[in-house]
Amino acid sequence: MLLGVMLCVLLHTGPGHAQDDTPGALVLESITITAQRRPEVLSKAPIAASVVGQAALDSQGISALTDVASSVPNLQLVQNGFSMRGIGNNNSFGGYSTVAVQVDGIYEPAYQALSLGLFDIDRIEAVRGPQGTVYGRNATAGVVNIETARASSRFEAFGDLAYGSYHDRTARGVINVPVSGALQLRASAMKRKSDGYDDGGASPRNYGEIDVSSARLAWALQATPDLRWRASLSQTQNNSTLPDVVRASYTYFPNADIAAGTLGPPVTVAPGGNILGYRSAQDIASDLKQTAFRSQLTWSIDERWSVTYLAGTTRLVNDGVEFASGLFTLTNQDYVTRASSHEIDVNYEADALKLVGGIYAYRDRTSGAQKVGIGDALPYPLSSVLPPPMIISPGTGFEPPAGLEDASTRRHRLPARTVSHEPAPPSAHGADADSVQPRRGGAPPG
Repeated sequence: MLLGVMLCVLLHTGPGHAQDDTPGALVLESITITAQRRPEVLSKAPIAASVVGQAALDSQGISALTDVASSVPNLQLVQNGFSMRGIGNNNSFGGYSTVAVQVDGIYEPAYQALSLGLFDIDRIEAVRGPQGTVYGRNATAGVVNIETARASSRFEAFGDLAYGSYHDRTARGVINVPVSGALQLRASAMKRKSDGYDDGGASPRNYGEIDVSSARLAWALQATPDLRWRASLSQTQNNSTLPDVVRASYTYFPNADIAAGTLGPPVTVAPGGNILGYRSAQDIASDLKQTAFRSQLTWSIDERWSVTYLAGTTRLVNDGVEFASGLFTLTNQDYVTRASSHEIDVNYEADALKLVGGIYAYRDRTSGAQKVGIGDALPYPLSSVLPPPMIISPGTGFEPPAGLEDASTRRHRLPARTVSHEPAPPSAHGADADSVQPRRGGAPPG
């Protein structure tokens, strides 16, 4: 059950449909997209695309990009982003998604950013099929374009409050101010929190808690009749907890003899109080924070030629738990992803010919540490003797109760250890996205 309260001071709203000269006749509003780096009507564009607006997101209660897949055909959520038409990448430990995500024309490299707050959107364009010719990188299966609402020449002020089950509270607001004929400003913000729907067991917080926020300041400046600059500065944050979706039992081997190469009879333990029986999960909270600047400068040379310069920089700090299944966990320690991109597009449009050309430069760098906890992925005592070069942290899920270990098992058992995921220090200019960095580090004391 959801109770919504609208608080609006809206001086102008766009029509949902248009009327022709015939009284009572209704005509569907045409949808304009920019998926091919130029404005065109969706119904005439030679591409397979779906478009979702803010109204559709609101009707489904969608406040993060991770939930958009439910609204777009052939789009699915996978471990490191999206898959489209069944083509995706489930590698959660590295690598880019096969579906490129663009925000206001700027590539978003970190799949973790999909869980951040989503609000005040003009439209989301999902384009199916290879798009490397136009987008250049990581668009093997398709592209998801997020176009945020731009500052306009009309004054607007509106917002809403919502309350639902599990103390789910949402507050949102937008104000658009035309400062002058040449300058417009638009500010938007949202905050959503809930208490979670399942007890956290060993964790001090419940599973499935929602705690996301987003704020954005956008502006548009008509410097000259032919030169227009649109830009935005945003900050988004996610401090939600992981969901509790499945529970499972696990098996260990109390009479294993590693020296002899025998495991002995197995002992199965029923599911515990945490996700997938992961009894030692003390911290199940995300800790994501992204700051982004995105800019678009357009010069209309004449009626046919135009040049657009797209520039953007993002910084995503990940300092929380990213994944925990009971089989293994992935946690981050000040893991920072910095990305910057520059693109120049040249457009020519005539009645019989339309051309798009461009130059694109991109770079991202990562720093910090990631830890992978093996937990219950391997039965005791195998989890205690994995080779040191592996990025592991054997969990306690397979530890047998006191007194069940025999002498040979105790003699060959190694202490639990933690190995950090620490990329090699970047050079003076940093490591670019195409370089291969070591993803193994030494074991810290203890």
